[in-house]
Amino acid sequence: TLYANNAALKAVPRGQYSLMRDYSNELNAEEENQLVIMADLFSLDHISKLQMAGIEERHFRMQKKKKNTKINYIVDLEALDGNSIYDMILLIHMMTCFSKTDFHLYDSPWAARKVMIAAKDHFAGITLLGKDKQYMCTTSTKEKKTVEDIYENLCEYMDPDKSVFLATNMEHMLEHHEYLQSLLSGSGRWLMGHLTEQVLPFALFHKYNKACFGEDSAAYAEAERVRLLAAKMAEKGQIKVLIYDNAFVDFMLTGELDFFNHKVILSQEERKEVLLHLLRFVTETEEPGVKMIKEGFSDDFKYITNPCFFLSASQGYLRLENDLYEDNLMLLNDERIREKFDRFFARIWEEERENVISNKEEMVAKLENLIETADVFI
Repeated sequence: TLYANNAALKAVPRGQYSLMRDYSNELNAEEENQLVIMADLFSLDHISKLQMAGIEERHFRMQKKKKNTKINYIVDLEALDGNSIYDMILLIHMMTCFSKTDFHLYDSPWAARKVMIAAKDHFAGITLLGKDKQYMCTTSTKEKKTVEDIYENLCEYMDPDKSVFLATNMEHMLEHHEYLQSLLSGSGRWLMGHLTEQVLPFALFHKYNKACFGEDSAAYAEAERVRLLAAKMAEKGQIKVLIYDNAFVDFMLTGELDFFNHKVILSQEERKEVLLHLLRFVTETEEPGVKMIKEGFSDDFKYITNPCFFLSASQGYLRLENDLYEDNLMLLNDERIREKFDRFFARIWEEERENVISNKEEMVAKLENLIETADVFI
């Protein structure tokens, strides 16, 4: 490490080094922070990917809301391969971690072969990557004029037209019929890391629809239409559903269910009722309709709730599990990112054998075992 005029230069030709560690050490989390990050994220080594995505020791670095922190992140989407299950899940988890800040993700080819971070008024650094994507050298500074110049330069690459995701909310999706239109457009594919409104039997759906929206609201009426159409399409096998098996276990233990992005807690009796409904659904659904994912695809995400997203021919969106039920709905903003999610889902549905259960008898056996266990808690 070389130091000169309040700057540092580190040469790390073969090691793993991330500016993320530097800026984390430099910033006071209680102060207002504004950061711009440009990173060739999906070309980095394994450990650096996790650091840059905000994941440490199999947990999210950010455990609570940080309203005073704004992060603009610029990546090169060309380096993201939709066939890479690991990188696609990493992207979703990064969005989840940073959703606890004011976070925006942009696409730019200028992010290739570099990592640049500027924390306004605090710190800036640049890492260059070699042809083999190994770190060549890293330089960092706290000199105010240099930090300001780097910060302003990076801001120029934040093109709103290149936003990877667009924030939305469930009330808007219902009010503008986007949820319903998504179903009607066909080619429905759901990846469910936690249980949502789609799994509720009609009686429970009505109960929580009334509790969350009120019987006289437009959202209530739209939700009822959504429920009827989704149930009919799913039972006919017109929607492909991938659901993590530990989502059932989490639900049975906590009773927490995501009802149109509202947190509701079901009683023990209601939990069993949902499991029985799911058992009937799996048994009666025309094939191929439902498959289960066993645990997860990497130990790196072992203690992080599995991802959740919904795709159709017309749109797709993430429903992030950030424990807040706010700032967690993200529309896929352009054709390139939708195509990558399409390939991601297809890779799991069509090619995964080791981690995916497609045999109906095996899925039924898992649910029956959970239902028997549920009786112990009632």
